[in-house]
Amino acid sequence: MFNWIDWAVMAGYVLGLAVLTVYFQKKASQGLDDYFLGGRSIPWWALGMSGMASQLDMTGTMLLVSLLFVLGPRGMYVEVRGGLALLMAFAMVFHGKWNRRSNCMTVAEWMEFRFGKGHTGEIARLLQAFAIIVGTVGSLAYFIKGSGLFLSIFFPYSPMACALVMIVIATIYTTLTGFYGVVFTDLFQSCFILLAVICVSVAAFKLVPNHATLGALAEAVSGNAEWAKITLPGHVDMPKAYVAFEQMALAVFYYLFFTVMVGLSRSGGKPTYFGARNERECGTLSLVWILTSAIRWPLIIGFVILGIHLIHEMIPDTAVLVQVADAVKGSVAGAQAHNWGQIVSGIAAHPEQYAPELIAKLQMLLGADWPEKLRLVSFHGAVNAEQVLPAVIYYSIPAGVRGLIFVALIAAAMSTFDSQLNMSAAYFVKDFYQRLIRPKAETKELIRISHATCIVIVVLALWMGYYAKSINDIWGWIMCGLGGGMALPALLRWFWWRFNGYGFAGGVVGGMVAAVLQRVLFPAWPVWYSFPSILACSFVGAMIGTFSTKPTDEETLLRFYKTTRPFGVWAPYKKQLDPQVVDRIDRENRNDIIALFFAVPWQFLLYWTPVQLMMKAWPAFWVSLALLLVCSAGLYWFWYRNLPKTNSNPFGEAA
Repeated sequence: MFNWIDWAVMAGYVLGLAVLTVYFQKKASQGLDDYFLGGRSIPWWALGMSGMASQLDMTGTMLLVSLLFVLGPRGMYVEVRGGLALLMAFAMVFHGKWNRRSNCMTVAEWMEFRFGKGHTGEIARLLQAFAIIVGTVGSLAYFIKGSGLFLSIFFPYSPMACALVMIVIATIYTTLTGFYGVVFTDLFQSCFILLAVICVSVAAFKLVPNHATLGALAEAVSGNAEWAKITLPGHVDMPKAYVAFEQMALAVFYYLFFTVMVGLSRSGGKPTYFGARNERECGTLSLVWILTSAIRWPLIIGFVILGIHLIHEMIPDTAVLVQVADAVKGSVAGAQAHNWGQIVSGIAAHPEQYAPELIAKLQMLLGADWPEKLRLVSFHGAVNAEQVLPAVIYYSIPAGVRGLIFVALIAAAMSTFDSQLNMSAAYFVKDFYQRLIRPKAETKELIRISHATCIVIVVLALWMGYYAKSINDIWGWIMCGLGGGMALPALLRWFWWRFNGYGFAGGVVGGMVAAVLQRVLFPAWPVWYSFPSILACSFVGAMIGTFSTKPTDEETLLRFYKTTRPFGVWAPYKKQLDPQVVDRIDRENRNDIIALFFAVPWQFLLYWTPVQLMMKAWPAFWVSLALLLVCSAGLYWFWYRNLPKTNSNPFGEAA
């Protein structure tokens, strides 16, 4: 499958990682600030490029390809829930700089900055750290599930065995090099990603004669008669694996509501922002992050177009796949949605270990090349859309280029994994181990504990990834389950002075317990049932915690407001400031709020417009381009030209 050029590209990639690991290991061991934040000395453009690489993950790309394969461009509406990363617009306009002004190292440390150093701040800090570590385990399980499915197409091993090899490599260089390694290996890996985007986009663009022809072919392959349409429908008939999206307009409404809540509450809390050199660079690194992330969408729709042509050639009659799935379920005991990938890859790689009657039936239904086609069959008897991406690379990309694209997606996966792992280790070391267990621990000990933490988190993620039904299943719960449990208390801490640490704790506990119970008791609930229920439980917990305890002390609240300067309900503390200072703060916040109404549609259009271009949907493309230019002008006027030179401070104090 791979020729010598492919193997040379892979060898060059591994060698480059090894060199970077050795070089940055020494720098990362100088102190915790160096290990977790790169000494706050890394240039903004490097942080922005690193963010792009860490966001363009393999599993997410597989999921997005599967959604657009099934839904067409409407799949982008669904990914308002997270795949479009619209949270970045909020981080770019104001949340990044708000977090940087605190001078903290983690969001959990920030909790004491907001709620004080007493019991209320301590509880909020520990709960924040715990919630983020749990969320990281879920995110890494999502990564592991998708990586295993991807790699099992190329190698004769189970998805979990394939994923294990990759995460061992990523864990080694992440634990040794810290944030320095995360950023600069991401930059190195970005080169492979960019080359892959060019190769796939050009090849796919050449295959599209016009928009109508592409839509007709996609309808034949996916069974979706409205594949080429771009309007948001109220209802769409979906395959069984995607029934949660049948009431599409309702689902998208809730996803958008959730995105706004999360964007307003916790969009700028990544190590990238705490590690920026100043608050201006929080804005510019976000701009680079969003702009460079636009390359992801020509890549995704390119894979979709190539996949449509590939499936049409390999399986002209997709109706036969129902019989294939039934044959496997009838022959293999214990076949379920969560282990389906393991089973079909096992049958394809080692047919001699299965019943001869099953193999004979698969040959009859799928033909002589049944092992290749079997990997594309879903548990529900349709095309397994989550396997379209690896199938395209395996069958549609010529040798030589195949190695480049393979490595680019491996690089994207590594970039996501390393940043998540580094962040979760920082939370455990700073907010649990150093704070509660060994306050006087030296730097070397803390870094060793960080290494051990990484290993434990990876093991837990492996377990969760094995039992998940699909990558879409994990992603939906992470975003609207765990994320929904955190959304309300995370929002109130910024915009309401009376909200205290006990209120935060009550909101998080109420929301997280509701999210776990929903997952266990009502796993099939659509988002319009699960999200409001989780939000309601979180709200009750937050109000009980807030009003049954005293407010945060005046000194802490005034220091927080003077330093952060957010908009919201802060009247008691605004009254204590000079009117001219308040006017400057209000003017900044007013510009930020107006800019946000340009920034969110600007980011969506930045990703939507290339998709229309690739599909040759010319009327939609020209309208999207015009709207993009209007939003760009508004964003420049209300946001970019008002960026501070370094760190703004209306009090005239040292920043």
